[in-house]
Amino acid sequence: MTWGVWLTTDHEPFISSDSPVVISLPIEGSGVDDLDHPGFELSMPLSKRAALVIGRPNSEPQIVIYDAVTEAVREMNKRTAARAASFLIASSISFPGEEELTR
Repeated sequence: MTWGVWLTTDHEPFISSDSPVVISLPIEGSGVDDLDHPGFELSMPLSKRAALVIGRPNSEPQIVIYDAVTEAVREMNKRTAARAASFLIASSISFPGEEELTR
């Protein structure tokens, strides 16, 4: 497994929610829902400037720190918002991906 810590800036913060852990599989309807699937990804914001992303590539276990680009922060925020049951948690009113949320 690869454990990645994505880092961003105060100007492009991650958001969180009342259900912050998101498990993703790229093949919808595959029926596969386990950690051994090669496309498995678990993501979770840790703070407004850091997020944990765990994946299952075909390689040795590793821990990597990334500088998250704006599009990655936007995608993480969209996933976090979509998974929320009732509440989003943000450090400011504006954040990457907020313009794509249904108001």
